[in-house]
Amino acid sequence: AGQSIVISGVFIHHSRDEYKELIEKNGGKNVGSISAKTSFILAGDNMGPAKLEKAKKLGITILSEDEFLKLYRKIRKIFVLLRLNKLEIIIKTHDTD
Repeated sequence: AGQSIVISGVFIHHSRDEYKELIEKNGGKNVGSISAKTSFILAGDNMGPAKLEKAKKLGITILSEDEFLKLYRKIRKIFVLLRLNKLEIIIKTHDTD
């Protein structure tokens, strides 16, 4: 959450707008240009060569669409487990009252 993400290229699984919505819904910020403040780039096919070169120059992580989706699923699982664990703690605490 709170990460600045550049979306570049053409995607297979979701549209650019769907990715923007997904990122914003989860607390990220969509930015149009690469800078030292960019957290990572979600790169589809045909990412612009200038963006690619700038990202490499700044040492910014470039995630493919599949890598991004895999990471997103892992993070979602972690948050679900944390919520379930928190709920379990609340229930246990409530049972002892």
